[in-house]
Amino acid sequence: MMKKRLAFAKYGFSVEDDHGNILLFNALHGTKSFCKITCKDFENINDDIRMDKLYSTTEKSIVKGLIKKGIIISEDVDEEGRLSRIFLDTVADKKLNLIISPTEKCNLRCQYCCESFEYGEMPETVIDGIVKYIESRIRDVSSVNIDWFGGEPLLALDTILELSERVIRLCKENRKPYSAFMSTNGLLLTADVFKKLYQAHVFTYQVTLDVTRELHDSQRVDKHGNPTFDRILANLMDIRNTNYGKFSTIVILSNFSTDMFGKIKEYKRFFSDRFGDDKRFAFSCFRILDLGGERIDKFRPKLMTDGKEMNRIYKEIIECKDYKLRFVIPEFFKPGGLLCYAAKENSFLVGSNGDVFKCEHTFQIRRDQPIGHITKEGKMVLSQEKADLWLARYMFCGNHDCKFVPLCLGEDCIENRIYGVSKPGNPCINRLCHFDKETVHYAMKIMDSEMNAFPML
Repeated sequence: MMKKRLAFAKYGFSVEDDHGNILLFNALHGTKSFCKITCKDFENINDDIRMDKLYSTTEKSIVKGLIKKGIIISEDVDEEGRLSRIFLDTVADKKLNLIISPTEKCNLRCQYCCESFEYGEMPETVIDGIVKYIESRIRDVSSVNIDWFGGEPLLALDTILELSERVIRLCKENRKPYSAFMSTNGLLLTADVFKKLYQAHVFTYQVTLDVTRELHDSQRVDKHGNPTFDRILANLMDIRNTNYGKFSTIVILSNFSTDMFGKIKEYKRFFSDRFGDDKRFAFSCFRILDLGGERIDKFRPKLMTDGKEMNRIYKEIIECKDYKLRFVIPEFFKPGGLLCYAAKENSFLVGSNGDVFKCEHTFQIRRDQPIGHITKEGKMVLSQEKADLWLARYMFCGNHDCKFVPLCLGEDCIENRIYGVSKPGNPCINRLCHFDKETVHYAMKIMDSEMNAFPML
């Protein structure tokens, strides 16, 4: 057997934990590459590579494990070829993903919200048009997914249940998988509503509770100015107490500002005590961004200036070892996991009046600039020129040496590209969604400290 040189993969990340180990991850292989080795083993392998002593014929079990995980590769592995295939498969994903806003009204008035709440509940003509559109596409797609969005979607529960019933029936008749997600403020997500939605195959939710009662109620009030933390929490506790919906995942999202510095232990203790033992609940945290609108003006001094400031939050999460939370960070560590849904051929957002968009933020701040419309006959009439602008452009950033490329596929925020904020070849810094790239090493440490995501080799 001919010996082949071995080396660490081009798209590999490494970070030292607090216990003398090195956490390892290859972005080209995603979460299945997660593993860790001792610092001593890491140093020895690095020395062997530098001295050209590491070959495919090695019998060291630790090296064999790293090869199996994709952390170490042989010189003839075509990483660039695999990367281009990931790009094509991700952009041309055959899953039909529709983000649907059954109403654009909302029962909250959050300080950092950029929505205008212009349109009301979806009329029957648009409901019919969506069903007919899905019917026209059902044979050509691999599955159908609906993301319920707003405004606050639960203000239009009847619309959600009607559309769900009709689309589920279509998918069953054509033997295509169906899934649904909901982004809701949780104010109307009672245990009874949760049961109805579970029967309508809404299995995944994102519900916002901004960290502590005091902070939440200072920035997420209802449209009459009343606090909402206790009402939302009561709904989630009622759901927890039902033991219903074993296939559900309720992600509790907390939006962080500089007010959160020094309060992470309180955050972790509060949520761990109430939801830590219930596998239906997971957690997510992002820094609050300036997404536009007038309400953000008073809140702007509290915003973190860049993603690096989140490292201070992540550091506190890791140091608070008394309480554990299950975070959803691993979703972003899959190949293509940082590529925006808007970049995919079969992903669209439908407003309550039938207007079609690609991006949730554009839908919110440029409501008068749709790329098309769904007719009552079920035709999606698009401005193809506008729609094509949203498709991913491989390696738009031009940074072929960036380790993140398998995750974002060389694209930054596509909205920024379309509206001239991002230029070809510019480094991507500020993302409008997902986690900040500057925090990747702390994110890896969180996944290990909170969820033991990195097995020891």
